[in-house]
Amino acid sequence: MYKTQISRIFTLFALSIMLSGCGEKEITGQMFVVTQARDNIKLALVTVGAIPQEEFDQYLKAPGRNRGFGNEDFFIKNLPQPKFISKTDADGKFALTLPSGKYVITANSSRGVFGSSETYHWLVTVDTSNINQPLMLSNDNFLETKCNECVKF
Repeated sequence: MYKTQISRIFTLFALSIMLSGCGEKEITGQMFVVTQARDNIKLALVTVGAIPQEEFDQYLKAPGRNRGFGNEDFFIKNLPQPKFISKTDADGKFALTLPSGKYVITANSSRGVFGSSETYHWLVTVDTSNINQPLMLSNDNFLETKCNECVKF
């Protein structure tokens, strides 16, 4: 009887370990910008966050929210806090482990250029069941580019 109880406990423990990772997917990617001179600038130490799509949609539907759409800074500063966060490494690479579902990936960065600064914003949608390659956050999917994977307002 004692061996049977130990066996059941061990089986339940092993099952809980196996199931705890079910439905999660690691999203990897890299953040960089390409200058007019075609230099590739990797953006290090930038926070990359994931906001569940449902929560982001509720944010968009909030009363008075559409007044901020003309002002990108207002819109970016008032986003919901990401539920999952990563930071880019020295090569601009990042990884996020997300439960199954749809998310809005958000990131903001800036860099000094000849006495002024450039600011970059990304709001990109991902579905963990469909992503099969690294997510590239670059000039091609800045918030203002209206790319295919960019958030639509």
